[in-house]
Amino acid sequence: MGSQLLLVLLGALIGVMLTLAWLRLRHRRQPPRHDVIDSESGYTSSLPDGDQGRLAKAFRKVVAQVKQQGQAGSSESRHLLEQLQATLDLAPVGIVFTRKHRFELVSQHFAQMLGRDAQSLRGQHTIISYATPQDFDDLVERARAVFADASGSFDGHARMARLDGSVFWGRLRGRAVVPGHMEAGTLWIIEDVTQEREKQESLSWLAGHDPLTGLCNRGLFESQLQRAHEQALKQPFCALFIDLDYFKRVNDSGGHAAGDRLLTELAMLLMSHVRQNDLVARLGGDEFAVLLAQCPLERALQIAEAIRREIEGFRLQWEGLSLGVGASIGVIRHAGQYESAAGLLRAADAACYAAKGGGRNRVVVGGLPGTKGQARTSNTL
Repeated sequence: MGSQLLLVLLGALIGVMLTLAWLRLRHRRQPPRHDVIDSESGYTSSLPDGDQGRLAKAFRKVVAQVKQQGQAGSSESRHLLEQLQATLDLAPVGIVFTRKHRFELVSQHFAQMLGRDAQSLRGQHTIISYATPQDFDDLVERARAVFADASGSFDGHARMARLDGSVFWGRLRGRAVVPGHMEAGTLWIIEDVTQEREKQESLSWLAGHDPLTGLCNRGLFESQLQRAHEQALKQPFCALFIDLDYFKRVNDSGGHAAGDRLLTELAMLLMSHVRQNDLVARLGGDEFAVLLAQCPLERALQIAEAIRREIEGFRLQWEGLSLGVGASIGVIRHAGQYESAAGLLRAADAACYAAKGGGRNRVVVGGLPGTKGQARTSNTL
């Protein structure tokens, strides 16, 4: 009788705990809120980490009770497992108990997440829930390192797959049921964070790109330029700095909408002249830059001249107007002679200034620090 009472109390404890977690999820936008921030992604957890720990403790009690009974198939054990399954099915997140990479207990929410039946998952290898075997191997490797620590608690993301083959991002938080001993089984709380991840990626993309043209913005360009500068001795590169000529006339004649349209068209023109591993950026206003990885100076000059000619010949037909601009282009070759990326940018500004001062619509090569730019190609608009 005492053993039965213990089992009933344990089942009730887990039921109350999961109910509280469910209530927290329903009211997670209302204070007070005790969210856990995932250090890997910055996303907020919808199920407090304390509940995960209490779940692990509850499963440890299950393991201990089964060992004490000495009969894994006893009616009390089966009754307890039924209670566990019933309470797991009430949870609004995916919860699974695995041992030796096989599902032993699976919540309905997790099964629905995969587009599968919970009963069919039990006994299956957990690899079937991942997008690829590589995704599974990567997750196992990361988790094993964490679980080796007796106090380790895994928190990370992995690509998972539904029965129909569609892929989604899951956030997996796991604990070993017996700390430091994975063989006793692991408990996982799993959430579909695909939308949150896509939003985060979208925000990250916007932080590094120009919203009008879709090109990289100044911040991203300068960070990539700094990286290239640090490797310039081993991997010399060239950079083009492009300042449009007479762009103000376009805005004055056709309005800012015409100017925006011209900028987007010229952005596509620039992209058509570079390789996939090159970088094109809008630095602001009518200024652009191109980072040409491991590119010889003569080839950079050919690219710059081709860009100059196409910009000169491009005409935007806008409400009965034919609008166009020229381009003053400074070309910089960096093979380690500049002490800093800032020094390279100053040389680039000097080269563009020399192109403007020499009559505009021309390509000028920036020399070594302290030297004047040298015009290599010249045409007037």
